[in-house]
Amino acid sequence: MSDQDFISPTLTITARRAHRRAGLAHPTETVSHPAGTFSQLQLRQLRADPELVVVEPPDTDTTDPATATDGATDLLAAIGQLEPGNPDHWTKDGRPDARALAAVVRREVSAAERDAAWEAHQAAQGER
Repeated sequence: MSDQDFISPTLTITARRAHRRAGLAHPTETVSHPAGTFSQLQLRQLRADPELVVVEPPDTDTTDPATATDGATDLLAAIGQLEPGNPDHWTKDGRPDARALAAVVRREVSAAERDAAWEAHQAAQGER
């Protein structure tokens, strides 16, 4: 597909620290960008930048119900992928950072979802 035919998906982007990438300034607040905002190259740059949490809405048209997992299962798996010593992955009180989880599962994660998944993770680990 050529860049002329490419239409980037709708994205929400949150910067861990404010900086520029793909020709735009990215603040620490979450910003929504409509479909078609970015070229293929810019989208690759955004996805590869560790300072950005790029969330794309799930593509419901291509989800196979037979293989789909629920959000709680995805979050439990995502917690296992976070780096224990990485302060960008954890809050000061030791819970997983919702933005870090969002980057892994590629969707927005609320604090309530994060907390429920964290409690389930701790229970599975025998920590509570």
